[in-house]
Amino acid sequence: MRTPWLALLLLASGCAVNVGPDGLAVGGPCIDEFDCVTGSYCLRGSDFPNGTCTTNCRGDGDCRGDSRCVDLESGVCLLPCETNADCVREGYSCHEMDARATTDRVSVCTGG
Repeated sequence: MRTPWLALLLLASGCAVNVGPDGLAVGGPCIDEFDCVTGSYCLRGSDFPNGTCTTNCRGDGDCRGDSRCVDLESGVCLLPCETNADCVREGYSCHEMDARATTDRVSVCTGG
């Protein structure tokens, strides 16, 4: 009888797994897609020093953990921030970007 509850608990706790400055789904450094978990890919360029693992999204509900969906490359999930101190990866700081599917602006960690 406890098995269904245990399964639900594990599913709920797994939502934010691999999200953060070392996350293999969203936020971690990468050279190519092989550095990220299945379903994620490596976003590279001057705005993403040493690459960052991400997933595509149409809105925040598609993003893992507390990552936010921004209007970049048809929608990508990035780590949220309030201040530069929240962006612990070298070369990253807190920047406002357009949210995907809304008129809001959100603060996320990017390079630059």
